[in-house]
Amino acid sequence: MGAAPFNHVHPVDGSVYLDIGEGQDDSVILLDTAGADSKLEFVTHSWSDRCLIDRAPSGQQFMTVDHGQADVAFHDHLNRDVPFTLLVEAFGYDREATFVEWSGGHLTEDTAIVTLGGETQDEEDWFRGHLDDVRTGTLSGEV
Repeated sequence: MGAAPFNHVHPVDGSVYLDIGEGQDDSVILLDTAGADSKLEFVTHSWSDRCLIDRAPSGQQFMTVDHGQADVAFHDHLNRDVPFTLLVEAFGYDREATFVEWSGGHLTEDTAIVTLGGETQDEEDWFRGHLDDVRTGTLSGEV
């Protein structure tokens, strides 16, 4: 198994999202489809190479970042649809110099904080949180 797996338990149905980082090679998210009362039965999502960042308190949606850090996506828990994805460019940054951070972010029912980062010309790291309305995909500025 990969490095540093972590899980998110769904607050209503008890299913478990297991995010397994495989270092620089990949990342995989498994979903326990059996729920809290049964033996664990994990299935791999149809999309691959995404990192689970957070889930909304109700469990209705979750947020992932592309392993290559080019975008952030918001997923519906029940049907696995992706209502929208935001590329680095949507935040007003150049993809060559900026990335969506794997370890930063927060999701509520209405708002996501998406963390972007990069390096200054002096080779110093920088990170900024950006607010996003997850009902509409509208960006609301920096935190």
